Amino acid sequence: MAMTQQANAPLIITIGAVSGLLLLVLMFGVEAWFRYEERAEYQDQWDNSRNEWLDTLREGQAKHLNAYAYNAKAKSWTIPIAQAMEKVVATDGKVNVAPPATQPAGK
Repeated sequence: MAMTQQANAPLIITIGAVSGLLLLVLMFGVEAWFRYEERAEYQDQWDNSRNEWLDTLREGQAKHLNAYAYNAKAKSWTIPIAQAMEKVVATDGKVNVAPPATQPAGK
């Protein structure tokens, strides 16, 4: 019984096609995984970064809201916000505001 040494062409083509398809799926999978990890790293960096400008702005606003101040130009006092809210509640929402020193134009 003699065996012939012929190549099985359909089997070789099928194995090549399946291998090529698996290689493409593997390449796209690795690329998607890389992009996912890259996006997660950027998000982590964004969440952990500080915005110095915003922190400085909020600090200045907090100082202004929680301090007494006198405005010489308007000749008025500024009081802390917590105290102002207590006064508004105590007066049942009626705030005493001084009338303007001059009348508006045309009146």
